[in-house]
Amino acid sequence: MWNDRTGCPDSSANANGWPERRVGIPRPSGPLRVKMKVCLVGDHTTRKTDLIRPYVQDNFDDKYVQTLGTKVSKKELQVPNPLDGSIFLDMTIWDIVGRREFRTLTRDAYYFGARGVLGVCDIRRPETVTQLNDWIMDVQSVCGRIPLVILAIRRGSHKRHPDGEEATRLLASFYHAPCFFVSLRRHANVEPAILVLALLILWDRFGRF
Repeated sequence: MWNDRTGCPDSSANANGWPERRVGIPRPSGPLRVKMKVCLVGDHTTRKTDLIRPYVQDNFDDKYVQTLGTKVSKKELQVPNPLDGSIFLDMTIWDIVGRREFRTLTRDAYYFGARGVLGVCDIRRPETVTQLNDWIMDVQSVCGRIPLVILAIRRGSHKRHPDGEEATRLLASFYHAPCFFVSLRRHANVEPAILVLALLILWDRFGRF
């Protein structure tokens, strides 16, 4: 089923945003705190760093980023625990800087330990959707099939780009990934996309307990 708001496949969830099929969630003695690493990937021309900047805390300045090859930011979230209380999330977002082909030799170091992926493309340029698929496959070659959420950038709310939109929907459908159409100017849907990814990661992790 397609979500009318995001334009991509939607998954069933209960009132708290959790998927209905939940098993094995640990019952903590106190507040449950979970750490998770997320990779932010996509073509360097999509301005993905600017897209999430208002929602994260920068840990490194730009000069250090040039040496490290990735920009690491922090995002703190709090979500309801289906059993009791709340779950506090410490998310580190690794924004992989530069062209994908320049990161091939060091990709294991960048991707190792990632629990989820934020993938960014620009629907004005369908080639960025193809490039995003390459990025996703790179991450999966190291981490396996971890949770994925796609952010598809629109430039102007009234302009339609059917080729890019269709390519993005096909990519999201192939990976069974939620997709959110976002704007660099208004940044609508960025925060919900990050929250959905966090919930998917929690579901993925708790399912293994």
